[in-house]
Amino acid sequence: MAGTVITDLAFFNGATGGSTSNCDAITDWVTAPTLDNITYVEGTGSCSAKVSKTTFTSVFSFSAAVDLTNKVLYIWAMCSGKLDTLANGGLRIRVEDASANWGEWYVAGADTWAGGWQPFLAHTSTAFSAQSATPPTISAITKAGIVFKTVGSATAINCWWDALRYGTYLGVKGGTEASPATLQDMINAEGTYKYGVIFQYEGLSIVQGKLVFGSTTGGDATYFKDTSEKVLIFADKPVPSAWYDIKLQGNGTATTKIYFGTKVGGSGATGITARATSSSKPFTITASDTNITEYGFYGCTFYQASTITLQAYSTVKEFLDCIVSKSAEMLPDTGIVKNSTFTGSSGRALRIASTSHNVTDSKFIGCQTATHVNLSASITFNNLKFYGNTYDIEHSVAGALTINCENGSNPDQAKVNETGGGSTSIVNTVSLKVYVKDEANAPIVGASAAIYKTSDNTQLMNELTDVNGLASESFNYPGSDVPIYIRVRKSSAGSTRYVPMNTTGTITSTGFTLTAVLIADLVLA
Repeated sequence: MAGTVITDLAFFNGATGGSTSNCDAITDWVTAPTLDNITYVEGTGSCSAKVSKTTFTSVFSFSAAVDLTNKVLYIWAMCSGKLDTLANGGLRIRVEDASANWGEWYVAGADTWAGGWQPFLAHTSTAFSAQSATPPTISAITKAGIVFKTVGSATAINCWWDALRYGTYLGVKGGTEASPATLQDMINAEGTYKYGVIFQYEGLSIVQGKLVFGSTTGGDATYFKDTSEKVLIFADKPVPSAWYDIKLQGNGTATTKIYFGTKVGGSGATGITARATSSSKPFTITASDTNITEYGFYGCTFYQASTITLQAYSTVKEFLDCIVSKSAEMLPDTGIVKNSTFTGSSGRALRIASTSHNVTDSKFIGCQTATHVNLSASITFNNLKFYGNTYDIEHSVAGALTINCENGSNPDQAKVNETGGGSTSIVNTVSLKVYVKDEANAPIVGASAAIYKTSDNTQLMNELTDVNGLASESFNYPGSDVPIYIRVRKSSAGSTRYVPMNTTGTITSTGFTLTAVLIADLVLA
């Protein structure tokens, strides 16, 4: 079975029994429009009007006052006339209360809209563009509708509207492993019912609401898996910042498994791309509901996201091979985050809040603050790479933090930001190794191998080679590569003498290894 689409979007009930704001009839619309059974997007008809160089308002009267607190109004509209600009209120969504107090949100104009059928929205917690002396009481709205302001003459009907609804989200539940629920289920429902939350434009999915995956109703099982690599664009609309959401949810009496993309050979692939049109209207990703049995973000890209919230460690709850770009701080709890890249964050990119965190094998590039550590203890960085960040680490609490680096992790001690009065020590012990051999590839014992920093001639190693021809020393990698020069010699009297060798090299996050081949000095032999 395919998925079942769920939503809280609803039509308003009209003051006249049986009517709704679906625009299939003109009952309860004031000022009365003309019913059009030919040009419409949903149901069997739309409302229409001729608007000639004037401002036209039509609102739908409710059967009872409706609490629209923190709700979204959706309405479809089309206009073939010449609208005024957005700033002048060419197209508006309007609400009124029982005292005739009104408020309007300007949602489009000739400078932002070509006039074809399109869904528009307004979130009731955002400021009105225009209002009466006393604003309407949002918790007791009795009318809602649309306003057209045209600046061109019209001789025939030139404005249409359809499917006025209120609510917040569109979602999907159900599905099986053999026939999973997918994003296409929601898109197909949009094609039929015209909710206005997702509409298609040249292969892109324009999102204007919250997206919900899974069900909180007891007994509702969900198996969602989308590998279509769809692109979701969260529109720049009059909604609060970080109101948009990709929300995963479940219930305690049924299995909920949700996967964006697929896992192949331990790696993530074919996930979604989700991005905000505006940095002021980002989207959150919320997967903190512990009733979710399994989840996987596999090969996804998130651009200008707000907070991404995961949950505690589980082998079947993963965030793999994803890209998070120009986004807010990710809160992974102790969940698996692996092989992922965080780029361009203007603030904190990712929080590490536990010594048992599972953020590994990932890169942080060009962030203001790559990792935010809000504890003082000893933690491990496993193959975490840092490039071009203002700060690799912010330590935001008092006390001593020790970071033990493994497998090439390279945080820079010089890029630690102490914002809580604490201290941070980065322990990144790597090995400096020089193998010394002769021309026959035999190890040379007792050769002197010395390593110096190029910048200030600091001696980092000066050791004699052992029976394997190896001279070695430990070195605490500072977070950026260290240019060095190396001197190797063996000219002790009474044994074979060799021509000294001088060369240069670089200590990286994996250390430094050199094989030096010395040539016998036949003059001194």
